[in-house]
Amino acid sequence: GELGKAEEIYRQCVDFCSQNDFTRHAAMARLGLARVTALQGDFRRAVAVTRECLAVLRREKYQNSIAFALHDLGEYACELGDLDSAKESFVEALQLFEKIGMPGGTAACLRGLAEVAKNTDMNDRAVRLFGTTAAYFDLIEESIVLLAHDHSGSINSLHEELGEEFDALWHEGRGMSINQAVKLALDGGQRHKILDETQGMKKLSRSWLQT
Repeated sequence: GELGKAEEIYRQCVDFCSQNDFTRHAAMARLGLARVTALQGDFRRAVAVTRECLAVLRREKYQNSIAFALHDLGEYACELGDLDSAKESFVEALQLFEKIGMPGGTAACLRGLAEVAKNTDMNDRAVRLFGTTAAYFDLIEESIVLLAHDHSGSINSLHEELGEEFDALWHEGRGMSINQAVKLALDGGQRHKILDETQGMKKLSRSWLQT
């Protein structure tokens, strides 16, 4: 019922924006449709629609919207078991969220990368990243524009597998800053260089803990 209503509203928005040449808004409305499709279980269709939207957003150079689309692609890829694509999407989205100064988006991508780590036998890394993002989202209200996937199953699985070690890793993760977690997530702590810094990067330290 509610998903049907959401789908109808998004379709009306797409039609209106398309008729009035609101390119970005039409693409974002289609991203909403893709999310509804994903919630209905059709992740392949959600990926296809999101990729089409991403192409438009890249052409128009809407950095914020590109980051949201990439985050969504990462979540869908995880659901489909395409972990390489998931990691690639989350990393690019994370870099964009850092660049534009949206630590909530960065944290959401770190949570996605924790899921990837868990499914590629990097359990220590996964627990620490889940711990960091849990601490972060305890402090702020998660943005409704980001998909709120349920990662509790993965966290519980890690807890069962690691036993007492889980608690130590979780505690360590909760004590890490977002910046430390980014270093951990990007393979050996080597931060990827973020290009086009002339637009002025907003440092994460303005929004949360950083060492």
